[in-house]
Order: sequence, then C-alpha cells, then structure tokens
Amino acid sequence: MDIKARLDEETLRRMLGDILPITVLLDDDRGTDGRYVTIGRAERLDLIPGEGVRLAASGELRWPFKIVPLTFALTGLQILVRPIVVGEGLSTRVLFRPRIERIDFQKLPDFVDRGILALVNRTLEARSQLLAWHVADSLCQRFPLPVTLVPLETASVDVVSASLTIDEDGIELAVALDMGVTRVGTNAAAAVGDSLQPEPVDNRY
Repeated sequence: MDIKARLDEETLRRMLGDILPITVLLDDDRGTDGRYVTIGRAERLDLIPGEGVRLAASGELRWPFKIVPLTFALTGLQILVRPIVVGEGLSTRVLFRPRIERIDFQKLPDFVDRGILALVNRTLEARSQLLAWHVADSLCQRFPLPVTLVPLETASVDVVSASLTIDEDGIELAVALDMGVTRVGTNAAAAVGDSLQPEPVDNRY
C-alpha cells in the first residue's frame, strides 16, 4: 500500500515563515560565543525541480579572524535546501540538507568569500543528519484487535520505503507501507494477504 503527502508552494512559504529567522551554531561547544550563521526571513522562494527549495535572504555570520571574532552582515544570501530520502524500513528518514550557494561579503576579497563558504557548507552538511524526519516513527503503528476475532491479536502498519519528487509546484513524498496481523501466541507479523492464502497441498501421495 502506498500513501502520498504533498507540500505545495503556499504551505512551504507558511512553514518557512514559522522557521525563519534561525541561527545555526557551527561550534557545538561554544554556543553563540563561537561561529554561527543567522538566516533571516525569506525574501524569495523558488522550487527547483529535482533539486529543492532555493531561498534568497539576508543574514549574519560570526567568524574568527586572527583570534578576534567578527560579525558580518550578509546582504546576498542564497540557500538551497535539498530534501532527500535515506534508509529503508525502520530507518527510513527524510533529511533536509541546506547548502549556501552564494554569500556576499562586501569588504572581503572573493577568495576569502569562497573559503568561508566551503567551510560553512561542510559544517552544515555534517549537521544535516540532525535535521531529519524519521518517517517510521510517525507512520509505523500497532493496533490491538477485538477479543471477538479469535485468534487474531494485533494489526500492524510498517514502513517499507519512501521516495521523494520535487517539481515546480511542490514536494511530494510517497511512502510504501506493509500491513500485517499477529495471532495469539506468535511474535512474527504475517502479511494480511498471506494469511488469506489456502494451505499448500502436498501431492506426494
């Protein structure tokens, strides 16, 4: 069985309005005393088919130069958020991988811009594992069946896999589910379809 969920552009804009502005800490042990990048409210949102959601925003970057931390205003911040599906079964998750495509430092040379951008993106990529939706946690379910259905005990819904598509109108997630039942005294979940199959006939005699 497959189910589908779709986020259209209007829903994405509303969600981003709730999420932004946000500050991403780049040094776990130092908090806001260390490096961080702040992303302001989205000034533009574009859906890029097959890629993700591209945002244009302003922001702020705190970065140490010669031991002294400096804070830079970012006027030309362009970010691509790429949702991808990883894992199968119980480990199925959707990761949201942010990547800064362009960052504009008005007072720094281009080669410094590119160097900082590469370092920030490597840190953001490492943190993408934390920005995840664990699909199985939301959709896997167990339902006790009525005692009048002897000898059935529990119905189950399990995530098998998921796939994700992005077009110019939105993001669609398709999840393949498996349904099953357990009988009293058994631990393994049998597929509903399998439980309805007739017993095999032994033709050796």
